[in-house]
Amino acid sequence: MIADGHPREEIDGWDVLHIRLPKAHADNGNTPRGVGCVVAETNGAEFIAFLDADNWYYPDHLASMLDAMRETGASVACCWRDYYDPKGTKIDVVEADEMALGHVDTSCIMLSSAAFDVNQLWSTMPKILTPWCDRVVMTGIRHRRHMQCYTRKRTVAFTTIYSQHFEDLNLPLPPNAKRTPDEAMLAYLQSIEGVQQTVRRMGFWPLAI
Repeated sequence: MIADGHPREEIDGWDVLHIRLPKAHADNGNTPRGVGCVVAETNGAEFIAFLDADNWYYPDHLASMLDAMRETGASVACCWRDYYDPKGTKIDVVEADEMALGHVDTSCIMLSSAAFDVNQLWSTMPKILTPWCDRVVMTGIRHRRHMQCYTRKRTVAFTTIYSQHFEDLNLPLPPNAKRTPDEAMLAYLQSIEGVQQTVRRMGFWPLAI
């Protein structure tokens, strides 16, 4: 468990490796993911799954992901998610891109060691792209031609504060509601600087696939 500048004291008594980063990096979790991947790999991990602090796995999540990988021979497993408001109430959000197997949230990804090369993307993607970090990583997975499989099961609980989800359902916005800065990221990616930086740092341009 990686504390991105905000450690919880009680975790020190759990049966986990608790890594405390000295400050919060404000990059949508990319720095702690990058650190966690390095530690996992150097300690001989065969699989890596990601879980943001405000999300949780259903009891059958890890087993269903592993089963899908073993049945298909894929090196990357993906699933769907259920959505919850910050109070823990399930809400009926449906994202068409996700259901069409286009978008995969970070907490819905599992990698086998054959796909660990994509872990470097957490630390090499330009910071302006971190609100789209899962989309960037999935583009990297496809660019590197790693085989993916999909359980087509909702086995992750995702806490959302995205205003669009609440507006679509005519629900009141949570106090800390946010919007993804799509325009700024698109402008960067479509600039000469954005193309050059992303190709130099990651080996591909995220809009090319």
